[in-house]
Amino acid sequence: MPQALVFDLDGTLLDGDGRLSPASVGALRSARRDGRLLAVATARPLRLVAPVLGEHVSLFDALMVSNGAATVDGASLLPTDQAHLRGRHLHRAVVRARSTWPDCGLGWESGSGFFHDDQFAQIAAERRIVRNLEHVPTRVLGRRAHQVVIATRDPHDPSDLARFAQAVGGRLSVTDSAGGVIEVASRHADKATAMLRWARRRGVSPRQIVAFGDGLNDVRMLQAAGTAVAMGNAVPEVVAVADHVTLPHDQDGVAAFLGS
Repeated sequence: MPQALVFDLDGTLLDGDGRLSPASVGALRSARRDGRLLAVATARPLRLVAPVLGEHVSLFDALMVSNGAATVDGASLLPTDQAHLRGRHLHRAVVRARSTWPDCGLGWESGSGFFHDDQFAQIAAERRIVRNLEHVPTRVLGRRAHQVVIATRDPHDPSDLARFAQAVGGRLSVTDSAGGVIEVASRHADKATAMLRWARRRGVSPRQIVAFGDGLNDVRMLQAAGTAVAMGNAVPEVVAVADHVTLPHDQDGVAAFLGS
């Protein structure tokens, strides 16, 4: 029996309203009673994870947030693992982003806060990007961040994204989030790496992991897991690497798979 279940949130574990449905909560509780470890792996930072999980956050042993840049204990909400970007890597990501998308907006996750420039705030409003813009826009990128977030005015072209990823080099992880942004972090910060590091600390081998996802930033995580489950609403790239395809997220696909 698999020892660990790892779930993406948006488009996977959360329903069409961005919530945990009663069916999903029931399936998670059943899995816990069976002795399985549960974890979330999401592009959301912690401050956007805890509210949607609410009272059910303690069901999870770990929350891998910001695409794996930080792993947080589900019970205490304290970080157990973090991967910060070095200063020169931050600079490289910003320069290459502005070269690839001259009118892009830039934001950066640092600690428990999100900071951004004027362009990011404008684009976030136009494209309904999910980020809490609680700080006054600034032109100065902080010296310490675990993720750079790039917002483009129009949906970004895959070829531009590929060129950007190649330009920043192998020391950085570049992901394309379903939230309409591009996220840049340390090469040691992605869902797959965070999942495997957490599992190893808990004595779980990769083949004992079942991972669920729907978007491009879930592909490597699903490839690293012993069993990969794509949601019925998943992009073709996710379906291509999956061992199973379940119902869409707004039809309780996770609960349906766990109950089968």
